[in-house]
Amino acid sequence: MGEDLIHKKVSELTMIEAQKLLYLRWLLYSPEIVVCVEPFKSVDVYLEKNAVEMIMEMSRKGIAVIVLTQGLPQK
Repeated sequence: MGEDLIHKKVSELTMIEAQKLLYLRWLLYSPEIVVCVEPFKSVDVYLEKNAVEMIMEMSRKGIAVIVLTQGLPQK
């Protein structure tokens, strides 16, 4: 995410940086299960792609992921 992230205020983060920070927090805590509510709700294709990548990374790390959504991304 870059070293300069440490020096930014939360309000200065881009949407993608903020989203990654949120998902990385769960990777650090490494819980047994994470529930993601509407992770694909954004209309931004980059945020959607990032959400999919981060959810897959949690799964690879052995974290069970439950996704609650009305529809999955079109892939």
